[in-house]
Order: sequence, then C-alpha cells, then structure tokens
Amino acid sequence: HQLLGVDVIIDEDLNPKVIEINGIPSMQLSHDLGVKPDTSKPYTATKFGLLRDTLNILFQPNTRPHQLEYIFERLNIGVVPEKCDGRHSFCVTKRELSFLVDSQREFYSMGNYKRIYPTQNGDTYNSLVKHTHKTIMKSAQDRNQLTTYKLHQLLSFIEAYNLRGE
Repeated sequence: HQLLGVDVIIDEDLNPKVIEINGIPSMQLSHDLGVKPDTSKPYTATKFGLLRDTLNILFQPNTRPHQLEYIFERLNIGVVPEKCDGRHSFCVTKRELSFLVDSQREFYSMGNYKRIYPTQNGDTYNSLVKHTHKTIMKSAQDRNQLTTYKLHQLLSFIEAYNLRGE
C-alpha cells in the first residue's frame, strides 16, 4: 500500500491542475498539541475520514472467504496442493489465494477510497497485463501455477461480483 498526497488547484475554467504529489503526506489533524481537532471544518473532516479509511484498510480483518469459495466453485478453480486435480480449469497457490483474500478485505474495508485496480471488466489494463504475462512466462518454471493474465481475469471477475453485491 502507498498513500500519496495530491495538491490540486482549480483554474478559472474549473479545470483541476495538479500542483504537486507528496510521497509522505501529512496525516496530522491539528497543529496544536493537545487540542482536539474540530471535525466540523471541511479540511479536518476530510483528513479525519482519510485517516479512518486508511487504518480500516490496513488493520480491519474484514474478509469474506465464503464469497471466494463460491466464486472458486463457479469457475472450477482449485487450490494447490490440497484441492487441485485434473478436473479444475486452473489452480491457485496459497500465495495467490492470500493475495485474493487481501483484495477482498480491501474491497470491503475501503470506505471512501475508490479502487483503480482491479476494474469491473478488466479491459482498462488488458494490454499491460498481457505484456507482463508474456514477460513472466518466458522465465516461468512451473507453468501449472496461475498466470498473471489469469489472475488479472480472476480479479476482474471478483470485482464485478463484489460490485453487483451478490
């Protein structure tokens, strides 16, 4: 995870212009030590919400593994090595499964954040992911593992499923 601070100014035609991007933005709610921040002020309320949502993403164990189980059954996906055999269309490793669980946790804990990846239909990143997939597969030792492109497709499917609210 990476939190960036983006300073934007609005010009006379109401077009936003990026002034700077901060790699380590201030998360301080008040400049006065010991003074409780006034969350009725828009700036403080925004920072307070940002801090709350960031902490929820990082530390809230809000996972929904039962939904992943349903998706895996629907797509005929197995998990290496215990539940993976010839009848599965493909299998995920424990590391890939952990990544998918983390992605689910982020989805349900993101508050007012908007995800830029994965997208619901996956088309936005298809060419980038296909290029990455080709590069990785040239040096891949175990071709039975879930490929980058299949993982991308799976993430896009799960995102669409999450957004439908099933």
